[in-house]
Amino acid sequence: MKIFLDDKWVKESEARTPVYEAGFLYAQGLFETMRAYNRKVFRIDSHIDRLLQSLPIINLNLNYTRKTLKDIIIKTISLNSLGISSYVRLTVWQGEGYTHTSVIVKEYTSYPEEKYLCGARAILSKTMQDESSVLVTIKSSARLHFLLAEYEAKTKNADAAILLNSKGKVAEATRSNIFVIKNNAIFTSQAESGCLLGITRQTVIDIARRLKIKLYEKELDPREVFLADEVFITNSLIEIMPLTFLDGKKIGDGKMGKLTEIFLEKYRELALKG
Repeated sequence: MKIFLDDKWVKESEARTPVYEAGFLYAQGLFETMRAYNRKVFRIDSHIDRLLQSLPIINLNLNYTRKTLKDIIIKTISLNSLGISSYVRLTVWQGEGYTHTSVIVKEYTSYPEEKYLCGARAILSKTMQDESSVLVTIKSSARLHFLLAEYEAKTKNADAAILLNSKGKVAEATRSNIFVIKNNAIFTSQAESGCLLGITRQTVIDIARRLKIKLYEKELDPREVFLADEVFITNSLIEIMPLTFLDGKKIGDGKMGKLTEIFLEKYRELALKG
């Protein structure tokens, strides 16, 4: 497996980075996780643009343009002869006087379709999301609070953890945005609640507009999740995953709902078109 690291492609076993730099010591870095379908990265421009727009927020400089980063990602996929589905991670972090850049790719195996039919289980985490922090607006390398929430979920045999903000409102899940369906309308946490404006989240919003389905970005109370007809979570890898249990309580009828199924189908159609 070859990865891109600072202007060249190297074997995975040969990749080295100093341990005394700010990116390693203080997590001064950014990343984007993407998924490629038949070697074409879905929404690649949106991912790269978000990373580039986030650079000044954590005082990083990067010499690569969007086009150059895009070309690097495409070449890295090509060099590794990946199949129909692959994981792509672009990372930049502070080095000693310059910014490191890496691209890692590998085969991605989706969850089995049975998982999508029965859905995921989540908990309401004790870990809080600070909606006032600038870090919630970017894909920062500083992810400790998400890891702690995920550890909590694992101890309770759950797939994901939902983080609440300082007001007790729903921010997001550990690796995903959350959508609630009630009476054929869709609701998702607003940016002010402390959620990352995910690329897949925006794709869902675009699909809703095209289908003329009402979708509202708002302050979302945990009770609305428990009482929903359907709930799903989104990110670039899992696409659209039904959430069917929260804190051990069944949501809706405990399986993928009709609207969730429609959105997953439409999302996959877009992703396969590239």
